[in-house]
Amino acid sequence: VSGECAYTVPQARPPERGVCKRGRGGGAGVNGDERASTTRAVVLWVGRGACFQPPRVFRMISSPRIPIIGFFVLAACAAGAEPDKGARVSTLEVTELRDFDKNPEPVRELIRAALALTRMNLTYTFASHDPGRGGMDCSGTIYHLLHSRGVTEAPRQSDQMCQWVMDKGAYQRAEKAESLEDAVFAKLAPGDLLFWSGTYESTKRALPVTHVMLFLGHRKGDGKPVIFGASDGRSYEGQKRRGVSVFDFRLPKPGGAAALHGFGAVPGLVREEIRKPLLPWLPPFLKR
Repeated sequence: VSGECAYTVPQARPPERGVCKRGRGGGAGVNGDERASTTRAVVLWVGRGACFQPPRVFRMISSPRIPIIGFFVLAACAAGAEPDKGARVSTLEVTELRDFDKNPEPVRELIRAALALTRMNLTYTFASHDPGRGGMDCSGTIYHLLHSRGVTEAPRQSDQMCQWVMDKGAYQRAEKAESLEDAVFAKLAPGDLLFWSGTYESTKRALPVTHVMLFLGHRKGDGKPVIFGASDGRSYEGQKRRGVSVFDFRLPKPGGAAALHGFGAVPGLVREEIRKPLLPWLPPFLKR
């Protein structure tokens, strides 16, 4: 039995494990067949799978003579329970993304692989890049995704990943952008990596980047921008999410510690086309 268990203290024998039933009034106790003549107590017990006889102090404070104290003690017990860290994730189909088929094939495959991870019910697990552990953190999720697509040069940590993008390709700084209507976002494309700074306190880094996600594109119909990654607190469609999921793309609130640092394409994912010769009229043996 998990969650709330109503238990009336018996006088004769200890309660049996795993057979707790909810009492009604003052009559039903363990198995519903014993009645307490002196003390009645309701014990809130979270996630144990069985009922236990309350300690003497609980039986004493649950007396009708001091109900207020008993209420606050039970409330404290409930507040001390371990918080739920299970996955609460969202996903979508590639058919829900605007102009998805116009992306280069490597980008389409990257986004398909990202959305496949959102269907694995993975929670947020700090310092993990392995889905086998049941969850991953933000940079671990992107690291796993890129390596699964053959981009094995991608570093593990978000600041190092950002430096890698800056060194290998075109990187757009976005700290001064006040809204998603800013001109800098005209260069943002599906499959790009987004980097944030100040999302949590970290050790000193060469770059202040602390968070990374993948831009998926815009949804059909409403045109809302969406991103992929791992988080414990970001939202999608107004609902707080936890784990490897799809999220709404929003800028941090002005004046806060967090800020969007910038974005750039994944180095090596899409090979650049071979440049055409500047002098197309040259004979073939000179074009080599």
